[in-house]
Amino acid sequence: MYNLQEITKGIYDAIIGRKRFFEHGSMLIVGNNSLGKTQLVKGLLNKAVKDNRKDFYYIDPQNRNVIESTDNLALVGYKDFTIEDILKSRMKKAFFTKKDIFDEHYSGGVVTFSELLSDLDKYNMLFGKFMDIHLSKKDSVDSMIGGSTTIRINDSYNIEELSNSESAKMRILMETDYANEMDCGVVIIDEFDSHFDSDNMIKFIGQLQEKYKRIRFIFVIHNAETLVNIQGMDVILFNNSYGTDMRNGTVLILDSDNITQLGEIHRIRSKYIGDVRESEWLLNQCVSDIVKKKTIRKESLDKFRKLDYQMLSTKEKIVYSYIEEVLSNEDKAANPF
Repeated sequence: MYNLQEITKGIYDAIIGRKRFFEHGSMLIVGNNSLGKTQLVKGLLNKAVKDNRKDFYYIDPQNRNVIESTDNLALVGYKDFTIEDILKSRMKKAFFTKKDIFDEHYSGGVVTFSELLSDLDKYNMLFGKFMDIHLSKKDSVDSMIGGSTTIRINDSYNIEELSNSESAKMRILMETDYANEMDCGVVIIDEFDSHFDSDNMIKFIGQLQEKYKRIRFIFVIHNAETLVNIQGMDVILFNNSYGTDMRNGTVLILDSDNITQLGEIHRIRSKYIGDVRESEWLLNQCVSDIVKKKTIRKESLDKFRKLDYQMLSTKEKIVYSYIEEVLSNEDKAANPF
């Protein structure tokens, strides 16, 4: 297991170094400890702001609206805002996870509606690959003397009547597409599962990764059970045994490809959220490394060397002895004489 500071630095260094996080290029941050997840996301983004990064894009939990008022057009689009300004504004205490904005002067819903109106053809093409939606502009009869403009969905209803899930998907798509156009290397989407059921969320994750292959995604979600149907992603699972104070808490690193049964998810959650022995998780990680990589990563090996054999449980001693045997055989192979 790793503490919050270690994991934040490791993820950030992997992003700026254009390396895999652990086994994969994208990641899920999972757990119902909202404070812990928020601290991790804030830690990453504060580093990006401090370093004036132009390749970090953050979609806040509130950034799910595609309209706020048809009578209050911003007359600005996404490209009127720089990546740095969007991030700095969304990270301000008054707005972070509290308000839908583009910067401190413009509401996200107002800017997004204006962006849609500016190029309906572009967004019809984008949405058509993800959902059964077609947009068309509609002006009121008296638009020349102060009427309003709205957008019709499939010639059936106005954009104001979109469901929460439809609106959320459209907004996430629009901002991800903009981040891609601005050459962002990573997109962090907070509370990604807040408007989707499990099946649609998993499908949407796959669609985003397929379309935007160059982008590395970090999805923050609550429901650990969905991991059983997700492949090719690293997982950061939060330990809630310390309550909401994560200063001394730890996180667990998993590979989604190793989670194949729902029972395994429940086992991980019940054990990890409870009083977990750190030594057990470390030993399991070492065995996983041996099976998958034929060697143990250095940070895990260093921690393994510090374990006190006499303090281990019987099961842990068996695993410890197996790992020692593997390491001993490696040493003999490397130094036959």
